[in-house]
Amino acid sequence: MSENRDSQKQSIEKDFKLLIGEGNLGFYSSCEITTIFLFDKIIKKARNFFTIAVFEEKEFTGTNHSLYLTKKLIPINQRYKIGIMRYHMSIKDVEKAFAALLEGNKWSYQGDELLIGKLTPLPKQFIPRDEIKSVPLNSILKNNFFNGSYIIEFFDEGKQDLREILESDDNLKKICNHINKIIPIDLLYIKDRIGNIIFQFPSTLLSVKTRSLESWQGIEVQLAWHPRLVDIPEISIQSVNRFDGNIIGFCQMEKINNSICQIYTGNSNEMNDIIIFNRQNGLILTYISTSFLKSIHFSMHLSSPYQEPRIIQHYDQKGKLTELIKIPISYSYDSNKLQKYDYFDWISNRVYENEKKRLEKNLIFIQYGKGVNDRTRALKDLRTLINRYGEDGIYLWDPYLSCEDILNTIYYYEVAGAPMKAINSYRKKKNIFKGQDNHEDEKSYEEWVKRYRDEITRSSNHLGIDFELRCQHHQYGWSFHDRFIIFPLRYRRPKAWSLGTSINSLGKVHHILQEVGNAKMILDAFMELWEELEDPSCLIWRKK
Repeated sequence: MSENRDSQKQSIEKDFKLLIGEGNLGFYSSCEITTIFLFDKIIKKARNFFTIAVFEEKEFTGTNHSLYLTKKLIPINQRYKIGIMRYHMSIKDVEKAFAALLEGNKWSYQGDELLIGKLTPLPKQFIPRDEIKSVPLNSILKNNFFNGSYIIEFFDEGKQDLREILESDDNLKKICNHINKIIPIDLLYIKDRIGNIIFQFPSTLLSVKTRSLESWQGIEVQLAWHPRLVDIPEISIQSVNRFDGNIIGFCQMEKINNSICQIYTGNSNEMNDIIIFNRQNGLILTYISTSFLKSIHFSMHLSSPYQEPRIIQHYDQKGKLTELIKIPISYSYDSNKLQKYDYFDWISNRVYENEKKRLEKNLIFIQYGKGVNDRTRALKDLRTLINRYGEDGIYLWDPYLSCEDILNTIYYYEVAGAPMKAINSYRKKKNIFKGQDNHEDEKSYEEWVKRYRDEITRSSNHLGIDFELRCQHHQYGWSFHDRFIIFPLRYRRPKAWSLGTSINSLGKVHHILQEVGNAKMILDAFMELWEELEDPSCLIWRKK
């Protein structure tokens, strides 16, 4: 085991020397270190929250003074304050700091040691710039929007000393929001990197421009090398074109003798992945993922100042005209009405149709009630989601949620003990019973709560149920409209679905069940309202 660790350290030390080597990726002369730290008021020491060391080409001035980006430490809770410090080091000094971290798991600056977890060094990684798809690590790297960067990362796998922060969404959000206001590092988005130390090696050796050949059978690549580079390295250019899961174009040029070269891949339509790498040391100098504009679709809109406008008129309850609005209307001419389909259009349409079917099959996007009663199918699909993702909790958010709705959904979860929460609204419920409750007063609300409790109590033996229902009413919380089912998965990202209608109407009318992409934000919004409903009068029912 120790031999493997020693071998791994030797390999990472070799990577480090390769990456900082003059002319391999750039011509580094200094290193900028930014440390985000938590000051622990109990032990009076600073603990690493995140540190990034970025190699730069600007000369090291010899002054090693630190700059606090936070004017003063920012309180987070009774124990911690947060601060951000930035300083520069010479290449020689940062080599020593890297060696101390690799060999002794220690990081210090001017004699002051920063508390860090037990860090695991990872082999070098190349991080491309953001293209059509964003690269998560770019949310914490510095200015990685040219050729990309290599990194060597020391990963805090245990994060034992940071658990108190990581397990408190409020504290974590508070810290990350403060950081974001000062520097563009988003640790809330990529919180697995909290506690880590990253060395970033930007690739600055060349600049690249690309365009498609006129024949659309390949790519023209224009290269401009770093002005300090004396001997141009031997490089290869590899280009891969993918479409519909197929490789429809490929070429690798081994010898590049000119600053402009043409790469015949066979096809440059769709997405082209281009890698330029050094054949001598194997380092990637740039990675580009790009597509080229083949045709332009445009529409012309023709209008005249003398043209009759669209008129909208608003009247009061007595029929008197209160407002008249005139909207100028233009008429469009579509330049591509006679456009012919090519094979890309036919394939793209089939891909779209298949994707729509896949989304329906996986319950990511599915429609109900298109002229038929889909109640049985809609409930079955919702129960499938509940049993697929409910292990760490099931939260229902529906203003019209009734006892029957609860029994028809979360009570179908087949594993005992999963925490279940639900929020409904008395104001919305009253709309159903217009003849019964004409005034929103405490007495009618208490009577409604009693009826609700009696109904849910007698409707099940509640075996294995851990469930709490809170109600938004009167001055407590705020009224809401949207309906969601939320799964707060503990060790994965949470998931949430928009129901499109209340559970009592599932499948009866047209609506769309759709997974939402911002599930964490939906969960946060649910919990924010949940905490506003802590008054005892908001508790409808609890069973543990």
